[in-house]
Amino acid sequence: MHDVPGAPYYFRGLIDEVAVYQRALTADEVRAHFCAANGVETVCCPADLYPNGVVNGADLGILLSEWGSTEPVSADLNGDGTVDGIDLGALLGAWGSCPD
Repeated sequence: MHDVPGAPYYFRGLIDEVAVYQRALTADEVRAHFCAANGVETVCCPADLYPNGVVNGADLGILLSEWGSTEPVSADLNGDGTVDGIDLGALLGAWGSCPD
């Protein structure tokens, strides 16, 4: 905690882990750290609706079964409240193996 009189607090809270690198991390490296910290693969690969580490026909089948739904469902990949062509595009764009 910063306790110098008259100086502002720049951070209030607790820090769980700290890592210092001598270079900027790539987007893939940052994603890998985020995924490892969460322990939930679907956070890192939201189009993997049938969570098996790959976006494929099983995920497409789930999306199509929820097509047009306005209820909260897993296939609403963009979070706009409806499973539609935008979600289909996101799923097809993520087709293949999920990032590590």
